[in-house]
Amino acid sequence: MLKPLKKKRLISYRSYFIYLYSYISRSFGIPDKASILINHYNYLQKKFSGANLEKLFAEGIECLHERAGDDVYTITFSSSSLLEFEGSMLLNFKLNGISLSTLSFTFVPGKLFNIDEEDIIYISGLQRDGNQLDNCYRAKKYFKNTSLSVMLMTALEGIAISLNIKTCIGISSRNQLSLNNEQEYTKFYSVYDQFWLNNDGVLVGEDYVFKIPIPQKDVQPIPKNQKEIVLKKRLKLEEIYKTSRTGTLSLLS
Repeated sequence: MLKPLKKKRLISYRSYFIYLYSYISRSFGIPDKASILINHYNYLQKKFSGANLEKLFAEGIECLHERAGDDVYTITFSSSSLLEFEGSMLLNFKLNGISLSTLSFTFVPGKLFNIDEEDIIYISGLQRDGNQLDNCYRAKKYFKNTSLSVMLMTALEGIAISLNIKTCIGISSRNQLSLNNEQEYTKFYSVYDQFWLNNDGVLVGEDYVFKIPIPQKDVQPIPKNQKEIVLKKRLKLEEIYKTSRTGTLSLLS
């Protein structure tokens, strides 16, 4: 299952053994992590074959490419490579080639969560680079105060729709691998639990389940002077969604 990918140098030997250590969530034991790893790479090889799979790993799929003067904003969907412990796939938001924010996820078997779907998406990481806060705020301002996490989630939604995946699981802060101590809990709850709740996530067991597509909130109650801004933000998110969906469809077997 992993040998063809290793032979093409798409993964390293590290991927063979990652399930024995920290991998995507604190809540999984070694047998479940092994099952997830096998499912993930089987799924990729089933959906993306030959040169298309190599392109996904080597170049990725561009979900956003926007130039603003001397600045270039991009979102790319690719393998996680050395960051695989937090999820085997990565959506990376960059400004001028510098990573600002990432979303890590893995294709997991639905039966592991008692969900009657063969494959679902497990989102295990929503990280913002603490050394790039000024650039994060700059990017957020440019995109009319749209959070980078929302843009990454919109890209993921386009990918999921193209793969006919209907359910996502969002990791809780308690299960997130980067949570080191109780003092960080409030911050992590805001980044993870509250974010899933804002996207109509429902706490099931230890993590949050939400359906794709994520329903949009009604704009009618929004004051008239703010409605135009909201609609412009939605147009940009729709563009990200369509680019992600089209880019993924173009590589499917």
